[in-house]
Amino acid sequence: MMEYRDRLMKLVEEFEDLLGGGGSFLALDEEKSGRLRDLVGGARRKLGNLEEGVLAVGLMGGTGVGKSTIMNALAAETISSTSHRRPHTDEVLIYRHKETYIPASFRMTGLPWREYLHEAEDVRSIILCDLPDYDSIVERHRETVTAFLETLDVLVWVLSPEKYADGQFYDFLEKMPKDRRNYYFVLNKADIFFDGKEGGEKNRNDLEAAMSVLRDHLAAAGITDPVVYHVSATEYLDNKKPSYWNQIKLMRREIFRERDIKELTGIKMLNIDAELGPVYSALERETAAVGRLHDVLAEWTDITDDEMHKTVADVERASVPWADALAKESSEEQAPSDLLIGPGRVIELFAARLHGRAGSDPRKTSKIRDKAVKDVLSVLKRRLALRRDRLYSELYRRLSLAGMPGEIERSLDFDKCLSSFDDTVHSVLATGGETCADALSPTLFRSVQRFVYGALFLIFLIVLPGRDNVSAFLDNPGVHKALTLAVTAVISLFSGRGLAAMASLVLIGFALGWRFYGRYRNLMRSMEEKRSLAIQQAIGEAAAEALKAQARTIQQALAVAELKLSHLRNLLNDR
Repeated sequence: MMEYRDRLMKLVEEFEDLLGGGGSFLALDEEKSGRLRDLVGGARRKLGNLEEGVLAVGLMGGTGVGKSTIMNALAAETISSTSHRRPHTDEVLIYRHKETYIPASFRMTGLPWREYLHEAEDVRSIILCDLPDYDSIVERHRETVTAFLETLDVLVWVLSPEKYADGQFYDFLEKMPKDRRNYYFVLNKADIFFDGKEGGEKNRNDLEAAMSVLRDHLAAAGITDPVVYHVSATEYLDNKKPSYWNQIKLMRREIFRERDIKELTGIKMLNIDAELGPVYSALERETAAVGRLHDVLAEWTDITDDEMHKTVADVERASVPWADALAKESSEEQAPSDLLIGPGRVIELFAARLHGRAGSDPRKTSKIRDKAVKDVLSVLKRRLALRRDRLYSELYRRLSLAGMPGEIERSLDFDKCLSSFDDTVHSVLATGGETCADALSPTLFRSVQRFVYGALFLIFLIVLPGRDNVSAFLDNPGVHKALTLAVTAVISLFSGRGLAAMASLVLIGFALGWRFYGRYRNLMRSMEEKRSLAIQQAIGEAAAEALKAQARTIQQALAVAELKLSHLRNLLNDR
């Protein structure tokens, strides 16, 4: 019985986790899932009110009222003896059949107990609890005792003719839980009124007077219409044939009736299982729907080459004008003075002034970058949305959905796939493609210019003093000849031949500078093209990664669907 109840409780808890977790369902609308949540909640409450098929009976009373003999009378044999003593005043003495188990609710109270096992068949399914004497319970233990009382099915308050008018008892009773429907009151040792004889009318009147006083005290303590028995447990244990006034059999019959009611919990559990039928039916439909969802997602986890090519091509095409503009802005950050010298530099300055080039503007570059990100992002969003819409269309068709459940929408949130793409594009555009295309190295280009201009100037120096003077110096070099050559060169510089040579030097220098300037412009255009292509390629790669991220999102949703499908199938198999 316990295994059956535990299995039902486990199923109910799993149903609650599934239905009460706030998730959406494919085969259930919110109204239906709400009704199922109410149904499962009701089943849980009913199961929570059932115990393990045993009746827990507590006996409470003062010192010396005969609780042990009452217990033995219920068992119809001796299960409690005077040797069973409490080492501590707040301990509970529990008497149970050796094949009966302690209810789990007992362990939650925190009240210590001591167990005694017996084999009395009359109380096989009854656990008898000898509670601490009310007149020995200290205030600090009252709360734990009260918590233990609330776990009992029946509470028998035992009094005696010596203590039935004890004010301390009624003070304690008033502080107990207010739900008194499971209270029974027993006036034990009633044989005192009859002195061991059948007794006459006076004896009966004395007993009735005591019972009347007892009921009045109970009414004053808030117990209306109490169930009260007058018994002699000792007389019953001695000969099992109680006197006419001894209500011990009546009390036992009432307690055993409570036991029989407790044994009906098995039937109640069967009824609860039947009540869960609509939940099982709904979960069968949900299992079929999740299975179809799993099949659709499995078909969309791979990306075709055509999809990848079209997405990358569209994004790269959208990035072309922005990549060109940013590459141009980036190339203008390369200072011409780092590349051109001499006449070539003069020509570049004149051309820059003529065409109004003023170098790179950071604010302009930032605006271009922001517009570029927005443009390529919108193109990628359209491509991802197109693939998402095709997936949704397939889900609508295969699952017969009127609307996309929120759980699926959250698991297929493709917008988060764009976050890494956005970061990558910003990074690529911020560098202007320099990470993928190296900037021009000025060292070699400047060295070539220095060599050419130096050679031209050397020729000028040779021509200026005349061929004869140079030949004479070369035939007989010396200080005197060198000074003569230098003086002749200075004199010739201001002659007609010298001025003509100087003009030729300038013209040839600017002609060479024009060639170097042209080469510089060609190099800059080549660098811009490389940077633009590098930007386009990097953005295309980022778009491909975003598309793969979308596929990974679908794979994650597929994994969630697999777990849910497995969980649902296990639930149905546990039925």
